[in-house]
Amino acid sequence: MKVVPQGIAQLIRELEGEVGAGAEAPPPPPLPPSGSDGNGDGMEQRVTKLEEKLDKVTESLGEVRERLVAVETKIDHLPGKGFVVTVTIAALTMLSLITAIIANLDRLAH
Repeated sequence: MKVVPQGIAQLIRELEGEVGAGAEAPPPPPLPPSGSDGNGDGMEQRVTKLEEKLDKVTESLGEVRERLVAVETKIDHLPGKGFVVTVTIAALTMLSLITAIIANLDRLAH
């Protein structure tokens, strides 16, 4: 069994006591007065603005989706790793072959 230093153990007991005692958090401070008579003055204008902004966000999201589809289509047409490796090996083989031929041209000429 692991021994916990007394200071940490005491702190844990105190915290457990606070939580276990059913202590509730203090209530939040009251909201400031709205400056209206309680009938929602200005609420209609604020809701209208929010709806307009939501329409813009929805439109932007549609544009993002269209772009994402375009990007996915382009990615689907990119060559795979196997193709890239095969082409690289083929190119290196051809380069090695050409280098060997050039190096031995002198021998073939004589």
